[in-house]
Amino acid sequence: MIQINVWRDSEHLWLVVADNGPGMTRQVQAQIFTSGFTTKFNAETGDVYRGIGLYHTQQLMEHTFAGQIDVESSLQHGAKFTAQFKIDHLLGEVEA
Repeated sequence: MIQINVWRDSEHLWLVVADNGPGMTRQVQAQIFTSGFTTKFNAETGDVYRGIGLYHTQQLMEHTFAGQIDVESSLQHGAKFTAQFKIDHLLGEVEA
């Protein structure tokens, strides 16, 4: 199951994505925002599978949207990613 919640306050837009998957160890959580890190490895072929990666996602959040992304997870209890965007960085400057 994947659950997505979105809301806003006067300054921020919040996006929370949670699942009921296998979760992550603390060691994996400590590395997921590191450039090049992946858990997607095929032992038979040696192929490493990568998407945009959480490192790049974190960079976009911080530098483009003046926001942040965090993760909470434990084994057998899924994962929850919380992204916080600054509204004025989503909409651009509003002229008076």
